[in-house]
Order: sequence, then structure tokens, then C-alpha cells
Amino acid sequence: MGPDSPLFREQFDVNDKKNSVNNPRPITSYGIQTTLTNALIKAGLRVRVTQKSEDNDHNNTGRVRKEVARFHGFRKYCVTTMKNASLDFSDREYLVGHRKSRGLDVNYDRTSESRRLEQYLKALDILKIDDSHRLRLKVDRLEKKNSEIKELRKRIAESEQSNRDMAREFKEFRNYLTNAAVKAKQEALESYQRVIAKERTK
Repeated sequence: MGPDSPLFREQFDVNDKKNSVNNPRPITSYGIQTTLTNALIKAGLRVRVTQKSEDNDHNNTGRVRKEVARFHGFRKYCVTTMKNASLDFSDREYLVGHRKSRGLDVNYDRTSESRRLEQYLKALDILKIDDSHRLRLKVDRLEKKNSEIKELRKRIAESEQSNRDMAREFKEFRNYLTNAAVKAKQEALESYQRVIAKERTK
């Protein structure tokens, strides 16, 4: 691997180290087209046309116009999805490789790569076809919510315990006041009785 190594390389013979393995060549647009077409046919999303029919809008054998274009459909889906994610117009046009629609931004826009990345990440979850990332985020949200519920229940339990403790302390204090009042009343009565008895003995 080096700075000039292709991101995607042509198919090669793994046993031919002298020519194929050590001398990678970038995959051509025709190679990408063929690979994607074969994948669509294998997935049942396309049918290879071997002769001209009513569905064939072209004179070339094997080409049938579809509702979703084989390659351009990716760009349309990407632009629509990024728009739904509220990405800035210039940023989404830049990310899909549009130049003319960006107008003067092509020459004057100096948005940093980190800013572009922030914009892209806003749409990343809904751009992915695989649900695993979205499901993982959903699980994370549910776990966070469950954690918050547990914390809330803990606080409620602590609050209820605190209320019970306060009620118990209030009851004890009330009993204390009641007993103190009874004792004071009893002492006052006894004191009064002593005073009366002393007066009678005079």
C-alpha cells in the first residue's frame, strides 16, 4: 500500500504475485458498472435483457429504462436523504460531486473538511442501508432511558423513605410534646395541691 495505491482495484489472480498482486490497477468505470449490474441481477432487482422488447427504450441490447437509475439512483437517494437531514445546500452538493449547481461557491466557498464532516455525520444514520447502526443507536437510547428510569425510581424510593423518616420523627416529637404537656400538667396539679394543703394547715 502506498500513496498512489487505488482505492478499488481490478480483480486479480492472487497466485500471480509478479504481475497482478504487486502491480494493482484501479478498477475502471466499466468494471464498476459490470460489478453493480451483476449484483443487481443476482439480488433479483434487475433482469438481463438479451433481446429488444417493448420494455427496451434503447436500441442497445440489454438496456431497459428503470424507475431508479442503476448509478444515478445512488446520488438521488443521497441528495434526498441529506436534504431530509437538513444539510446545507452547498454542503450536500459538494458531497455528491455537483459543481454547476453550487454557483460561485465552487470558487469562493472555503468550508473546512471538519465542517463538511459534521454536515455529513448529520445524515449518516439515515444514509446507511444496513440497520445495524440504527438498531445499535436505538439500543443505546433505550439503555440510557432505562438507566434514567432506574435513577428516577431510586430517587422516588429515597424520597419516600425520607418522607417516612420525617413522619416517624414528627410522630415521636408529637408524642414527646404530648408527654411533656401531660407531665407539666401533672406537676402543676401536684404543686397546686401542695399549696392548698399548706393553706389548710395554717
